[in-house]
Amino acid sequence: MELCRLGNHCLTVCPYCDMLFDVPTGDISQADAADSVLLLYKNHLLAAPDCKARSEDAPSLMES
Repeated sequence: MELCRLGNHCLTVCPYCDMLFDVPTGDISQADAADSVLLLYKNHLLAAPDCKARSEDAPSLMES
């Protein structure tokens, strides 16, 4: 999973469906923004069974 900062936004993308997750960082720290965007992604996995299944089937870092 990749996180990036673009201007005043913390971003990530679901690697399975390309859904974009964006958290404005105006009044919060970068660490809080990163936590928030990762929480959005985790909630997405709960709501999108196809992405969750593909995520669970993906090899771990050690397996790769």
